[in-house]
Amino acid sequence: MHKITRFHASSYEGYGLIDGDTIHELDSPWSGKRGRSHPLSGVRLLAACAPSKIVGVGRNYREHAKELGNEVPSEPLIFLKPPSSLIASGDSIVYPATSQNVHYEGELGVVLPATCSARTSSLPAPKVSIRSARPVPGLSAVRMSS
Repeated sequence: MHKITRFHASSYEGYGLIDGDTIHELDSPWSGKRGRSHPLSGVRLLAACAPSKIVGVGRNYREHAKELGNEVPSEPLIFLKPPSSLIASGDSIVYPATSQNVHYEGELGVVLPATCSARTSSLPAPKVSIRSARPVPGLSAVRMSS
């Protein structure tokens, strides 16, 4: 089975196709054209994607909201996470020093291969195909006030 990810080599940083113990450069994650190959042992794997933004939906899991003593909102709570919050496979998870209450969460990551923007109801909905949906680990860090 082939895996697509991002990687850094001495002369390249971008997408690659892992094939056994070799990784092949790709123009994009959906490109079928292989470029130069590198030994997998000689590269650093990066986070699988490089998004411009990460949009999250909060308090959408009723039981967890109740467990924390929070109300479940009538509308989803939308928040942003910085792209710098992504780490590569094997990287250390660093707990923020200012956080006293850290929760592990299961997340579903979806990569949209098109730019989405606000629209009015008079315009047709954009046609976007979801190319990748997979579980990703998540941490929520909360600073407790004293």
